Amino acid sequence: MTKFIAAAKTQAGTNHPVNEDRLLLDGNVLCYGLVGDCEREMGCMAVFDGVSEGGHGAAASTLAAQAFAQAVRVFDTDAVNALQERLRMAGERAENDVETYAARYGLSVAASTVAGLVVAPDGHGAVFNAGDSRVYRLRGGVLAVLSCDHTPERRVGGVGAEYRDDAVSHCIELAIGLNQGGRNLEVKTTVMLPGDRYLICSDGIDGQIAQERLQQMLASDSTCAQLCEELYAEARVNGSTDDATLIVIEVGE
Repeated sequence: MTKFIAAAKTQAGTNHPVNEDRLLLDGNVLCYGLVGDCEREMGCMAVFDGVSEGGHGAAASTLAAQAFAQAVRVFDTDAVNALQERLRMAGERAENDVETYAARYGLSVAASTVAGLVVAPDGHGAVFNAGDSRVYRLRGGVLAVLSCDHTPERRVGGVGAEYRDDAVSHCIELAIGLNQGGRNLEVKTTVMLPGDRYLICSDGIDGQIAQERLQQMLASDSTCAQLCEELYAEARVNGSTDDATLIVIEVGE
């Protein structure tokens, strides 16, 4: 089995009374705090960024995260294709749950981005996302974006209305609860190689850190837990006031 270290952090924005981000790690949905370095062999890790009118984003991200926590279980005998199918089932379930919530409260928009990585026992993985939360990989000192932004800057065919959050000055065109994002989840396979580092984050982190700087920081000697704190601090120093959530993963040699 491929072994890897993972650590994570999630925190409310500096001017937000409630954290509308959620963190999924080890089957647990978290809304605050730091998870220190821990060795793992498989599992599902993801971030969720809630967007809504009137502060309902926290409910949307919680419902989405719970759907993935319940549907994406990883077992010793699983191959990556089985995990891909579970991801699609989780996206469908999350879409239904968020749509039901929005209808109950008469909301025109209640949605959540998602970005994550699920790792099979053999070291193969599946990257998944909807929205503008991202999955990065550092391999051989080179940083790559593995996820696909669903924004006006990088359009995906077949999407309709946009959601604009003027507080953070960006739009998303697809998310769980928005334009069938859960039912149109981006899923792609990847092979985790020794020495790889992965960063999964909401835009409260990478929205304020240039990719060149991300590459430099991920290539440092810091542990995964140290990187969580350093990246969070860097985003805040650079002016981020948004909720911020990140997971840093390092594949063992």
